[in-house]
Amino acid sequence: LGNDFKDVSKTNLKVEVVGGECEKQLGESTVLIRIVGCEWGGNEFIQSGKYNTYQNLPAHFLRVEITDIQEIIGSKKERITKIFNAFQVPPLIREIDLLG
Repeated sequence: LGNDFKDVSKTNLKVEVVGGECEKQLGESTVLIRIVGCEWGGNEFIQSGKYNTYQNLPAHFLRVEITDIQEIIGSKKERITKIFNAFQVPPLIREIDLLG
């Protein structure tokens, strides 16, 4: 028989995706949130504003990755290649301890 443990401790996480001192909105971002050291694939979110608060996340060490940024021009979306590539070599990954 196996045991299936469920996380009951939850927390909120505010993610800011902005550029420069003036905190300019870069566009629509794809945010991937995973638990550090866990095989769980994580949750992927589309963030259209500068800031978003993700609620009811597991209270663990979390890894937050911005996997894509697209600028919205009129009714079209274009990938912000220069900015996005600058963050990807090496990838911009942040880890945060939400246990406490």
